[in-house]
Amino acid sequence: MKKILLVVCVFTFLFSSAQSGVLNGTGYVPDITVNDVNGNIHNLYNYLGGGKIVVLEMLSTTCGTCLMYTSGTENSYQMYGPSGLDVAEFIGLEVNSTTTDNDILNFISNYNVSFPVCNDISPVDINYQLYYTPSYYVIYPDSSYTTICPMYCNNNSTYSNIESLLNIAIQAGLPQLYGCTDSLSTNYDPIATVDDGSCQYPTICGPTSGVYISDIIHDRATFNWDDMNSSACQVDQIRFRYRAVGNNSWSLKTMGVPVASGCNTTNTSKLVLNLTPATQYEYDFKIWYCNASTVNWHSGGTFTTEPLCNNVINLVPTPISNTKTEFCWDSVTEYSFVRLKYREDVQGSSFSSIGGFGVFFPTLCENKNGLTPGTDYRVMWRTWCSATGGPYRSPQWDGPVLWTQPNSIRIEDGISTISELSVYPNPTRDVFNVSFKSETKQFVELRVVNIIGEIIFSENLEDFKGEYTKSFNLSEYSKGVYFLELYSKLGVVNKRIMLQ
Repeated sequence: MKKILLVVCVFTFLFSSAQSGVLNGTGYVPDITVNDVNGNIHNLYNYLGGGKIVVLEMLSTTCGTCLMYTSGTENSYQMYGPSGLDVAEFIGLEVNSTTTDNDILNFISNYNVSFPVCNDISPVDINYQLYYTPSYYVIYPDSSYTTICPMYCNNNSTYSNIESLLNIAIQAGLPQLYGCTDSLSTNYDPIATVDDGSCQYPTICGPTSGVYISDIIHDRATFNWDDMNSSACQVDQIRFRYRAVGNNSWSLKTMGVPVASGCNTTNTSKLVLNLTPATQYEYDFKIWYCNASTVNWHSGGTFTTEPLCNNVINLVPTPISNTKTEFCWDSVTEYSFVRLKYREDVQGSSFSSIGGFGVFFPTLCENKNGLTPGTDYRVMWRTWCSATGGPYRSPQWDGPVLWTQPNSIRIEDGISTISELSVYPNPTRDVFNVSFKSETKQFVELRVVNIIGEIIFSENLEDFKGEYTKSFNLSEYSKGVYFLELYSKLGVVNKRIMLQ
C-alpha cells in the first residue's frame, strides 16, 4: 500500500475526524503551530494578527503533481512573500509520515523552493481536511479562508494556473488600495486593488515620417522629412545616412546640436552634394528624442541621380559680315539649353553673353551682331540640362575658341562683290538652301565638302552676276558637319552646315 501511495501521490482521509475538519472555504480556521525543517516555529494566528495572509500548501515530496506545481507556488511567494510585497506568509506542510527531513531538504534544493516547509504534518491532527495533494488553504487575517484544489486538482491544472489562482486569492484578501492597476504603465502598483486613474505611460515617439527625396540631379539631392516635434516629443537630433547601392561605407548627415545638448531641432530638409551621376543610392534615418527612446535606423529608401549633363562640342565661329558671326556646335546628348559668352581676347576684359538666357535644344547655331571689325575675340560655352537653369549643368565652361572678326566679309576685286550669303535651314535633316548676290560679273566656284575635306558637290559660275539660289539634298549622306565654300579670285567664304 505504501508503494501505491508514492506512485499516485493521493492521500485520502476517510475517517470521521478528518471529514469534520475545515474544507470548503466557509467558517474560520483553527490556529496551528508548526516547525519547519530548519527549526523555525510558525504560528498561524500570530501571522494573521500581524495583518498577514497565510497560504498553507499540503503537499508530498513524492507527489509528481506537487512537484509540477512547485514553481507556481514559489513565483506567488516571491511576489507576495517577505522578499516581495510582504503581505503573505507561505508554509508548506508535508503530509506523508514516511518523508524524512533530508527528503524535504533535497526537495527544497532541487526545486528552488524558498518558502518554509514543515515535515510530518497530519491533517487530522491540525483539523484541516485533505482529499488529495497538493491542496491549498489561503487564510485571511480574520481567520476566514478559501481553498484551492480541494479535490481533483492533481490532474486538471498547471503550475501557471496555480500561480494565478494563488495571486487572485491573495489579492482578494488585501484591503482596498488605490493606485494604478495597469501593468503596462510606468507607475503600476501590483498591490493596488482599485484603479485611481493615476496611471502614467512612457512617452512613445515615432520614427521619422514624411521622408522623401527631391531636386535630384546629377550630383546632388535634397532629403526632406516632417517636423517631428510635438508637445510630447522633442527632437534632440536627426541623422540620415546614404551610400551608393553596393558600397560598404555610409556617408552621414546630422541635424541638431550634439545629443543631450539641446532640444526642439526643427530641421526638415538637408541638401547633399557631391553625389555620383547616374547612380542608385540607399538611405535611412535615425532620431534621438530628449524625452523618449532613440529610434534606430528606419524610414529607408532609394533614389537614383540623373546622368551627367554633357557639354556640346565642336563649336565653330563663322563670320558672316565684318560685324556679325555665326556660332555652331554639335550635341553629344540631349540637353535643355546652351549658354555662350565672349569677350575680346585681351587680358582683363569682361565676358558678355550670346543668345541671352540660352539657346534651347535642338537649335545648334546662334548669331552675334555688333562685333568690332578687325578685333580678336574668344568664346566659351556651357550646357544646362534643366530648363530653369540652376546647378544641373555640364561640369565646366569649355573653350576658349579664338577668332578674328574680319574688316570685310565681302570678296572684292575693286569692282565685284558677293553679299547676303545665307544657308537655311541649318541644321537640317536632308535639304538645305543656299542664296547669295553677286553685284558684278565674276567667277565663283561653289563647293559642298564633308568634315575631312572630300568634295560632294561642286559648281562653277562664269561671269556670274545677280542672285543665286539652289537647294541641296544630303539625305543620302551620313549625319554630321559639312561646309559650304564659295571661291573667287581674291578669297574664300565658308559656311558650316549641320546635318542631323
